[in-house]
Amino acid sequence: MVKLKDIPQITLAIKRMSEYSDTNKSCNSKLTFLVVGKRHHARLNPVNGKDGKNGPPGMVINETVVCPTQFNFYPQSHDSPKSRGHYLVLQNESGYDGLKI
Repeated sequence: MVKLKDIPQITLAIKRMSEYSDTNKSCNSKLTFLVVGKRHHARLNPVNGKDGKNGPPGMVINETVVCPTQFNFYPQSHDSPKSRGHYLVLQNESGYDGLKI
């Protein structure tokens, strides 16, 4: 639903904004659209971790436990005792991978 309805509306809004720009330059913005879920059931702990904590900040899990047919990943952006978010990329005009996003 988001991909069919919301993303085209955002793209149209960006196009319209560039038409009304004072600089008379076309807007060549690239849209990267993510959906972030917090209530997933994946538990991602280090193999050698004895305390059951999440991995270190900066770690990105983008293999093995992710859906192979979608661009999705689990970033550990900060030290948190709870689970990390699950990021699903619906549109990626920037061409960034999970590490750059």
